[in-house]
Amino acid sequence: MQSKHYFHQSKNFLTFIISLFLLYANFESSAQKFEQPKKYICHKTIIAPKIDGDINESVWNLAEKTDYFIDIQGISKPIPEHQTFVKMLWSDSFLYVAAFLQEPKLWANLKEDESIIFYDNDFEIFIDPDGDRQNYYEFEFNQLNKKWDLFLPQSYMDFGKPIYEFNPENLKHEVKLFGSINNPSGKNDSAWTIEIAIPLYTLCETLPDRKFPKVNDCWRINFSRVEWQTKIENGKYIKLKKPEDNWVWSPQHTINMHRPEQWGYLLFKDNNIEDSAIFTDKYWNEKMLLMDVYYAEQKHFEEFGNYTSIKNMNSEEYKNIQILFNNFQYTAAIKANDNTLWLIDNTGKLRQITLESYPDFGKFVK
Repeated sequence: MQSKHYFHQSKNFLTFIISLFLLYANFESSAQKFEQPKKYICHKTIIAPKIDGDINESVWNLAEKTDYFIDIQGISKPIPEHQTFVKMLWSDSFLYVAAFLQEPKLWANLKEDESIIFYDNDFEIFIDPDGDRQNYYEFEFNQLNKKWDLFLPQSYMDFGKPIYEFNPENLKHEVKLFGSINNPSGKNDSAWTIEIAIPLYTLCETLPDRKFPKVNDCWRINFSRVEWQTKIENGKYIKLKKPEDNWVWSPQHTINMHRPEQWGYLLFKDNNIEDSAIFTDKYWNEKMLLMDVYYAEQKHFEEFGNYTSIKNMNSEEYKNIQILFNNFQYTAAIKANDNTLWLIDNTGKLRQITLESYPDFGKFVK
């Protein structure tokens, strides 16, 4: 391995510029291990769904069902016991979500909004409008139609703290139950459905100029279903002291929803249902290589209290990754085949830039 060291002094901090050439071949990258996340073509509607929990109204015929949910860790795990799917639409004002959750035991204990809803069986939505892993939204709903919504400037694993006071105006949601909730001896339970309308002005607050989505824009999104095992005791459903199941649309490959780089893709399209072409993320490999650097740097910092050149990532794939770092911050960069430059830093922010806007990397990125 060769490395070149450059010295750069600024008013705020001392930066060492390291050019890394990693030439060994026994590290399997995330780009090799993980397929691209799932994709969804979201068609535009001029007719707003009536938010009443009924997902069989005609407007939803424009929307395709997602694949049935799988275990959060991926297809290597057992198929979930109960089926779950989602549909999505959008308008000039809202993102609409409809979900079906098969459920033979309808129950919920939390009766107040802004409770920690995943302590009940729940349905969850995660949305990152610009795909940079930061400034994303989480919405959770239980069978009593109670909700918990969060805004996360950074994920928990990036040492971020959620903003619990986030409470979007005009968020609409309604649940429909197929059975009798909290009544094991009642009529047979079979499912619950939910319709949600999320105002776009809320989701776009952190985007440049609060720019609303347009046709062919792509956001990152995922859905999770938390399912607890129960027993019947004194005529009530009681949670067992066992870990919950986590079922998702697009696999996270770990039991952690707060890895936004693994969320699915939401592609905004017009109301032409014939326009449903499969698309791909042409920068997936570059993004995953940078995520490998990020997690390696994070692990090193937790163990040693500083950042480093990550010399142990000995694979040919990493030879073109460049890192600017000091003990307490770093930025890693890689240039794609079309000369697009992708960066990640110690805050976990994943972004695309031009060489002109980051001249230091313009000198050293191969």
